[in-house]
Amino acid sequence: MKFPFSKKLSVEDLQAQAEKDFMDALEKSQDKSRVAKQFCMRIALQSRTNIDKLFVEAAKKTERYDELAMAAIAAGSELPAQPEASCFQIVKGSGGSYYSYIPERFAKQIFAIGASYQTTRISRSDAIEQAQRVANTLFDELGVSQSFEVLQFLREEELDSGSSGSSDQEND
Repeated sequence: MKFPFSKKLSVEDLQAQAEKDFMDALEKSQDKSRVAKQFCMRIALQSRTNIDKLFVEAAKKTERYDELAMAAIAAGSELPAQPEASCFQIVKGSGGSYYSYIPERFAKQIFAIGASYQTTRISRSDAIEQAQRVANTLFDELGVSQSFEVLQFLREEELDSGSSGSSDQEND
């Protein structure tokens, strides 16, 4: 269920509702009714957006962590805490902004992929492929037979770099 932020609910309440919606979708994943399928499809679409946003968040947090870690090493001080994945992302929709939730095991995998891409340990195409595998597993658990493409912004960069003749950031 969507709860626009304008409704004076706490962040914890909004996040709890997002998690409950995801868990409800899991419970309904084998239900063949039209309403159940639509609900699971909506949660899958929200999850796709969550994955995209989490990947970007991972890249940004990893970049910031690397900057802080280098400064700490140079200053001889303690390293900052490693950034962590969040299961929740704020999603904007036609009804306003709301939280989307994906389980921690998926969030950690996507975060690790985003961090690996940011630090060039994996290529763009590997990041896309790995994130899509994680997403497909999530979609399967939700009982959604259709696979939604994640990381469309990277796919477009991949196409642009392929058509312009520039090379990808490969680690061979």
